Amino acid sequence: MKVIACLGRKGGSGKTMTSHLLAHGLSKGYGLPVNVVMTDVREETPMNFHPDRSYFLSSITNKDVKSDLAALDRIFVQTQKIPESVLIIDGGANRANVDRAFAQLADFIMIPVACGEEDVKVAEADFWGLVQSMKDNNATGDVCVIRNRWPGSGRGQERLLNKGYIKSFLAKGDRTGMFFPDFIPDMPSLLDMANANDPKTTPLIDAVACRFAEVVARKVGIDLPERQKLVHYPPAADVRALEAAKREPIAVNTEAA
Repeated sequence: MKVIACLGRKGGSGKTMTSHLLAHGLSKGYGLPVNVVMTDVREETPMNFHPDRSYFLSSITNKDVKSDLAALDRIFVQTQKIPESVLIIDGGANRANVDRAFAQLADFIMIPVACGEEDVKVAEADFWGLVQSMKDNNATGDVCVIRNRWPGSGRGQERLLNKGYIKSFLAKGDRTGMFFPDFIPDMPSLLDMANANDPKTTPLIDAVACRFAEVVARKVGIDLPERQKLVHYPPAADVRALEAAKREPIAVNTEAA
């Protein structure tokens, strides 16, 4: 079993989206048994199982570090019994002590970061804090910062790269090997997988998830099986026509026979 954790103190950085994107790619694309542990406080949590989701969800009570670790340990033991399984820990915001505890169990830690100035500062501090914590506890997991929803091209990217704090962040990241060698694209539709009971996916989401899973697998040392044949989705125009047909009232013949 491999354990991958998405951690970081900054709320809204993309920890949950990153967790579900990876889980979707590993499970649907390659058939691996994946369990995502949701550790954040939420009023509503998606159902543990849904036929449109190809991986499992677990959750912990989020009361305190001791009870959280005990719950995670039970999930760890249960998932470990499944051959070639992957356990993904979806961390919560502003829980540095919990993050350090979770990190001790992980083979690989990803810290998602958006491109705002505060996001960058918090992610950099989280990176060095987790690296030091891993050293102090003789843990062997690797730690990386992954850029989430950064503009990939065009004027948006040009404006971002001209900002002083981004230049400094990128220079330090390149010098220290801080960065994960991939980006998570800015796709609002990815959030549906993380938050909906009936997550909708598309061929594009499937492709992005599988590519992301491949890069993470190489980083962690997961020997992926042959990629599964993914379901072909009907064209959007056909879907709209079918939905429109369902909404049309059924004509009733009132003429006498």
